[in-house]
Amino acid sequence: HRVGVSTVSWGDPACGWTKGLKRKKSTNDELFGMKDARLAYADLAAGGVQCWAVPACSRAVAVLGRAVEKAGSADPPKVVVHCAPSVKARLFGSTNNRNRYGFASVKGGVRDALEVLGSAYLDCVLAGPPLPSDSAATSPKTAGALAAVGNRVEAVGVANIQGGAALRKAHAAYARRGLRLAACYVDFNLIDNSALRDGTLTAAKELDVTVLARSPLAAGLGSGLCNVQDPTGGAKFGVSPKWRFRALRELAPIHDAMNQVASMVDARRADDDREKAKAQNRDAAKPAKVEPAQVALQWVAAKGAVPMPAVKTRGHASVVLGCQGWALTADEVAILDAALPAGVPAFTRKRANARG
Repeated sequence: HRVGVSTVSWGDPACGWTKGLKRKKSTNDELFGMKDARLAYADLAAGGVQCWAVPACSRAVAVLGRAVEKAGSADPPKVVVHCAPSVKARLFGSTNNRNRYGFASVKGGVRDALEVLGSAYLDCVLAGPPLPSDSAATSPKTAGALAAVGNRVEAVGVANIQGGAALRKAHAAYARRGLRLAACYVDFNLIDNSALRDGTLTAAKELDVTVLARSPLAAGLGSGLCNVQDPTGGAKFGVSPKWRFRALRELAPIHDAMNQVASMVDARRADDDREKAKAQNRDAAKPAKVEPAQVALQWVAAKGAVPMPAVKTRGHASVVLGCQGWALTADEVAILDAALPAGVPAFTRKRANARG
């Protein structure tokens, strides 16, 4: 799959999920509800997007299940369930906590997802530490947990394992259990591009492991919507900026490069359409304008990873669908590469928006 979708925010009030939201009465674009998720799923499924990432043991599983049921599509989605068992769960004491947070949560997460989605098996299950780590110390236990559900899972992978050395160790740990490591789920975007430098992408290519890029728009910081010239991202008067101006100023070179590349792609696509129209003896149609966020997603794809942006509404879905039918050229990728930041700026979010 060239692009997928993450449902990590579905059903999570901390991410803007509001039960019973009435869109006509809401002026907050950050809020979304069941209807938004259902319509976004329908649009994306109709547009050919098949890969869906969902966190295990969360409300997102039930929300996705309802959206799939409402859509009534004959072609079921390819579901990637990611679990984050904690090696310290045994310290919590109770059996309930061990089942919920420990390695037993992998089995429970798979069981719940199968029940809600009404499937006989899951396309892929990823498991790893709760937070990104360059250590594969938990991989043997994770592999054991996945081996226990292997008959109900088509493919397995790791999540939050960052770095070439760690990925190779995880691959070996899975092989000892008779499992083939098929995918890894890591943070990768224009802002947090450490996977380029720490060997993650190189090792994945050598091991034939598919890289699923979590947060390919860096939670919005790498979408180009908010920048030095427009800190609020076009929001109405009275809206406080989400990002600190210092961080936006530090990221100005990459934001400028994204806008430059978007303009180049617009011009290139317009020229291509005019040539096709002339050959077919028809009037040239005006192609949709390329957004900087789409440039960011295509850059991730150009590096060999599958971008998995979080989608909340139909507006977000339209950005994903707008990535179809074109790709960045080598020269356009080089422009973005030349402007890559060395790392994520410290203290990027304003305190009032720390949970957004």
